[in-house]
Amino acid sequence: MRAAKLDQEKILVTIANNKAPAMNGHGPNYVKSNGQGKYNDGKPPLRAILGNSASQRQQDTSGVFHTPESSFKRPHHPRVMHPGQPRSTGVSVNHRLKVTPQSDARTPTPSGAPITPPASPENAQTTSAAKATYKEESLRVHGGQVPTGKVVTKPKAKVPLKLDPSFDPVSTLNFYCEANDFEKPAYNIFNKPPHLHCSVRIAGDVYSSYPQEFTDKETACQRTAQIAIQRIQHAESHQKRSACTFSDAEFIDGLYMELRKYPHGILGHKLEDWYGSTFRQHLPSHWYDLIIESNKIRVEHGIDPRIILFANDPGSGSSEPVRVSTTTLPQLVLPWQSSEGGSHDWNMFISYCDSTKRVWARMIDQIANFEELTKHIGRQMESPVFRQKVFKPHVQEVYLVEIPDGWNRVRVISVDEETCSCRCHFVDFGDVAMFHFEDLFQCPPQFLVLPAQAVCLSMYALDKFEDHPHAQQVLTKELDGQTVVAHVLTTEKQFVELGGAAQGVVENGKRRACLVATLYDTSTAEDIHLNDLVASRITKCTPAPSLSDENKIGKTTPILVSHINDDGDLMVLLRNDDLKFVERSIAQTVADLSAQDRVSYSDLLHDRHIFVCDESVDGVKQWFRGRLVTRPLNPEEETFDVYYVDDGRQRKTHISNIYRLEANNRALATFPPQAIPVRLHDVPEIAGQMLGRLRGLIPSRTEALLKVVAKDGAKPLVNVFIREDPESMYMCVNIGLRLEFEMASSLINDI
Repeated sequence: MRAAKLDQEKILVTIANNKAPAMNGHGPNYVKSNGQGKYNDGKPPLRAILGNSASQRQQDTSGVFHTPESSFKRPHHPRVMHPGQPRSTGVSVNHRLKVTPQSDARTPTPSGAPITPPASPENAQTTSAAKATYKEESLRVHGGQVPTGKVVTKPKAKVPLKLDPSFDPVSTLNFYCEANDFEKPAYNIFNKPPHLHCSVRIAGDVYSSYPQEFTDKETACQRTAQIAIQRIQHAESHQKRSACTFSDAEFIDGLYMELRKYPHGILGHKLEDWYGSTFRQHLPSHWYDLIIESNKIRVEHGIDPRIILFANDPGSGSSEPVRVSTTTLPQLVLPWQSSEGGSHDWNMFISYCDSTKRVWARMIDQIANFEELTKHIGRQMESPVFRQKVFKPHVQEVYLVEIPDGWNRVRVISVDEETCSCRCHFVDFGDVAMFHFEDLFQCPPQFLVLPAQAVCLSMYALDKFEDHPHAQQVLTKELDGQTVVAHVLTTEKQFVELGGAAQGVVENGKRRACLVATLYDTSTAEDIHLNDLVASRITKCTPAPSLSDENKIGKTTPILVSHINDDGDLMVLLRNDDLKFVERSIAQTVADLSAQDRVSYSDLLHDRHIFVCDESVDGVKQWFRGRLVTRPLNPEEETFDVYYVDDGRQRKTHISNIYRLEANNRALATFPPQAIPVRLHDVPEIAGQMLGRLRGLIPSRTEALLKVVAKDGAKPLVNVFIREDPESMYMCVNIGLRLEFEMASSLINDI
């Protein structure tokens, strides 16, 4: 018996071979080599997986997925890099399956039973150990508490600001405050003529005319009121927008259809306001990446750093007729069981990992044929006579390329005539690389007899980790170069319905696997459930956002200001790949939700993160990840204090607006909270009028630049820079607050 040594972590099974009397049709003495032979690195031969016969003891999922990163390292085969594309390290094709891995010392430790297909890691039972940590986690969330049992009355809907040409700005503000039961606008005049400054306070928010100066009070008040009206309208338009809930394809299609109405294009720095007013949603954080990758929209560069977005002409695609490939490869025959209910356990070698939905592997019993092919290609291509260069490669054709580990068969995916280069797919490995035309050679017909060896697999229950920004390094470390048993959950009938291609099908420029599998390492006495292992490692390898590192001090960082709390601290979001993933995952989760996903009282007792629908702004639905501030006390509770972990606000939320997150999107549920608290450096105490001024200056979702000046415990001291519109210069918020405080102080002294 054996369990992986993972420091404090205990993973997977404790079942010996002799306790599985009939697994997948094999008895306890079944020791067939499964086609491995000498290609299994000298390990004991693979055997049928034990997962289906494992004892179903209840497992503490929190112990599996929330322990410190372990020191357990599974051996893997090194790979070599292809030109133009990062690849895992390695040696020659013939050698990479024969390297004897160094065995790690493993200490047997008791562990829980594995999750057995088709049970999903996302549906794993949570035990009392997970509940025990709930209170400790939830009490870390700051914020006030409201006694339970109180009835929460729905606040009066805010009346939007309306402009009437017959009223001046001061009168317009007066009517706005009266309609919303606010106090009458309070104007403050600073300095003396002709250098008057003015500010106005409305419902706790302060709007200032600084740095404009005026000669008389009437003009100062009118201009300040006009500034306040513009800021209020801008804030209202932003508050009514929800985070983008479109999928990537829907976003591009919708933007393309609207851009077609503007033949002269849309300026990039005006895109956010235009898109928000058109679609009533914020732009997704990765909008520029999507536009660059799309063939429907083009970006032209004007005066630096301006860009202009245009919709491409629908007829601007290539007019070249579709060319039928003359170098087709036969389809790989997969080892389906003859009986419909038979188990599909395939011995495979993982050659490349693109994502959790695209893991490339080769059949162990085909390795001898593949090595023979590689040997013959190498011998023939040594002679210059057989090296026929390709002057104009065609999409879908198969050619030969030479890289440091030998000759490989590649299929052309796309061609760039301008740079004389093309993207190629290694049909026997799965990865993709760029090559110049001169690097491609004709593939003789005798080398097209063996089917493409790489099989595309999607890891069961890990589809939500597909675009996870920290998944690739884990997949490379844990899977690349490993010999595994793939327990294929897709039936032969489903495989045909999904496309029937071992290498998957390409839809909208993206490859989709036709096979779903759970991967096991069965090379020793007990199974390792690799799907669970990968999910656990990805979660542990995802760092929480931070501005406290020494290398952050003095550097400028682009951020979004999500909220300003009552202490004047800013909650900021780093504009990086992690935030993009969270926003994409929220949009995807919203699309998948149904009424059955609402939480119950028992869910609230053990779920760490929840999914909240916030309709507090004019009934517009906005979605947030949340965490309960306090543990529920009784099943009769219906309203809870929820802290938005990616925003920084705390809201009272009815249970009807709370949904399960961990059961619907494990990748999002385990992703670290993104909101970071920071404190402004060298500013007077922020309270009262100064707090209102700050909130009026920086509404929610404001883009800004941040520079860390020093560290003050858990909250970095920062300077924040904003600009009123995309064409204006950046101004330092810290300096503005200090000047305004000095002006207010001088006014008091003059009085």
